Amino acid sequence: MCIREEFGLTGTHVGCDTTSCGACTVLLDGSPVKSCTMFGVQADGRDVTTVEGLAGAAGLHPVQAAFQEEHGLQCGFCTPGMMLVGAALLERNPDPSDDDIRWAHLWQPLSLHGLHEHREGDPGRSEGEGRGRRSAPPDREARSEEATDMSTRRQTEIRGIGHSVKRKEDGRLIRGKGTFIDDMQLPGMLYMSILRSPFAHATINGIDTSRAQAVPGVVAVVTGELMAQHNLAWMPTMSGDTQAVLATDKVRFQGQEVAAVIAEDPTSRRTRSS
Repeated sequence: MCIREEFGLTGTHVGCDTTSCGACTVLLDGSPVKSCTMFGVQADGRDVTTVEGLAGAAGLHPVQAAFQEEHGLQCGFCTPGMMLVGAALLERNPDPSDDDIRWAHLWQPLSLHGLHEHREGDPGRSEGEGRGRRSAPPDREARSEEATDMSTRRQTEIRGIGHSVKRKEDGRLIRGKGTFIDDMQLPGMLYMSILRSPFAHATINGIDTSRAQAVPGVVAVVTGELMAQHNLAWMPTMSGDTQAVLATDKVRFQGQEVAAVIAEDPTSRRTRSS
């Protein structure tokens, strides 16, 4: 991806690589687009904004500040896309309704839950909470209030239970400065790209890897047939079943992994997996 590999802006992440998740979202002339299926030439002469450019000279964008204040992120991998969608929405509609928010995030389902949850706020106590309880004696109430007051002061000092504590890592994650595995660059590292099936159900008659293997920089091309020769085509999962690593005789769903190209540089692996 040009944004990540040429410009080093790794806040734009590669998730599904099929325009489903929205982790690769950027703003193109102010509108959200999923960059994983765009060519660099399509952005020629146009304004591209990544999460690194969301904050201005005055500080964080309001959406970034809100995500940090309300802790609207978890691991932070998908957060840049969520914030850019939110920023574009507020640019068009400064006071969106809940329905506006839902429609804006339908194309990026990972973001809807967190944003809507924080908009809803704390539901508070239920109407009938506390009914039917007997009153405590006055002296016991006084002791209880004193203990509560001491506990509150202690929690305020140490920011314990009942107090909001901002995570230290949120500041870099909302700026697109998180370091995930795909963001790392190590000496002598190899790159892998997966070829996925465009068909929901199809028979594999054969895979010719000769052209891919002839490309300079390509180290290996792995297919399901090769994996099967080493008894590695099917592997156990954490849920206790087995799953195909690479399809062998047929593909069973659109997007299923068919082959893997391993190369010395990102360009070679992408070229021969396309």
